[in-house]
Amino acid sequence: MKRRWVNQIFFTVTACLFFYICGIGINNIFRYNAFRRELDEQERILLLENHANQLYKRQLSQLDTPGFWELQAKNRLGYVNPGEVVYKVIPDTSKRK
Repeated sequence: MKRRWVNQIFFTVTACLFFYICGIGINNIFRYNAFRRELDEQERILLLENHANQLYKRQLSQLDTPGFWELQAKNRLGYVNPGEVVYKVIPDTSKRK
């Protein structure tokens, strides 16, 4: 009788320990998946930021060329070199049928 009682206690403790370990394992799987999603998102953001950084470096390297500054002056300030002729195209706003 006593042996049966000891076996039941041993089985109960073992079953509780088993379910506790399974619960920890499942919890760790969920935590791993959450960390993995966060890592994937951060890697995607890093890729986008690296792409933007390359674009900025390319634009910065263009600042060293005289042609870039001349083009900016023409576009933003309306600068015209001596001897150049500027033509403005004015769209026809009258409605003809």
